Amino acid sequence: MIYIIGGTLIIALIVIETIIFGAYLYRKKQRRRGEIDVEERM
Repeated sequence: MIYIIGGTLIIALIVIETIIFGAYLYRKKQRRRGEIDVEERM
């Protein structure tokens, strides 16, 4: 039982970290795209 609970917690942590990291990268990409648009307009 302990192993199952521990494994589930580790998997949950990995999933949460992946989601947070993915959202962070997605925001960075959007910012870069915005900066490029501004440069092209100027």
